[in-house]
Amino acid sequence: MLANGRGSIDMRMSPPAESAAAHGIRPEHVHVYAPGEILAEGDSGADRRRRVFYRQFRYQPSTVSSPGIDSLALVIYRQGSVLMRRDCGSAWQERMVRPGDISVLGAGIASDWEWDQPIEVSHLYLSYDLVADTCAQAFNQDYRRLTARDVLDIRDPKSLALADMLIAELCAPAAGGSLLVDSLAQSLSICLIRDHHLHPTPARDTCTGHGLTQAQQRRALDFIEAHLSVDFELADLARTAGVSAYHFIRCFKSSFGASPYQFVMRKRLDQVVELLRATHMPLAEIALTCGFSDQAHMTRAVKKGMGLTPGEVRKRG
Repeated sequence: MLANGRGSIDMRMSPPAESAAAHGIRPEHVHVYAPGEILAEGDSGADRRRRVFYRQFRYQPSTVSSPGIDSLALVIYRQGSVLMRRDCGSAWQERMVRPGDISVLGAGIASDWEWDQPIEVSHLYLSYDLVADTCAQAFNQDYRRLTARDVLDIRDPKSLALADMLIAELCAPAAGGSLLVDSLAQSLSICLIRDHHLHPTPARDTCTGHGLTQAQQRRALDFIEAHLSVDFELADLARTAGVSAYHFIRCFKSSFGASPYQFVMRKRLDQVVELLRATHMPLAEIALTCGFSDQAHMTRAVKKGMGLTPGEVRKRG
């Protein structure tokens, strides 16, 4: 799929789920077909069906042939401007790609790539299940009927920003990381489906704009309070309200004025401040109690949120 060489990158959507999800290679096996120097990697965890996977590659000039992949794949160009060529079974295309450009390849699509200059790229993979679920929930459409636009050099600041935030969280997980990864992956999927796919019928937002009921709000708050010390997933929180993950984000924000991730982080910081002022617990213990990975991460979060270090908060009482 992604290129090891001269390949241009494309945006074609996947064929039916059976061929896309069942007959594609796993993202971690792409390097077998497109060997390059792996500079960094991260994922959302095998226990979560690896819905998101990332690798950073440095490639030399290459020619690559790859079978389809079982995920929607993004190639984000980081270093080097080069003429990319790619064929996904119909005809070769070529474009000059530059840092910041994005190419997307649909799940299950076999491809050939060529390029003649060194490049550095990010490969970001969104699982077929993730994208298909988002398409159904957000647009009430069957993802198998969509086709990604066949463009090699997409300039999309919004999708690029979401991808960069997602990659940063995958590479350096922290408190609330699962919740943030889920939210970012879903937002990125929505942008790609809405803006870079051909739709058989106009895409419509299925969200009604209503917030959570009082009972749903109470259940969500109870769940958050009970799980502040652990890293839970968006689906876990949405399940308590009996709402799909996509609709839960919108309904939660309508009810509480913040995204689930922002709200949970605020609650964790409130708990940190309370323990700093009311107890003599060591900072490392407070960090773990409040769901932070370590003391350093808690310190960064408190500094960012309050402009003070935990030690300064404690001194001020």
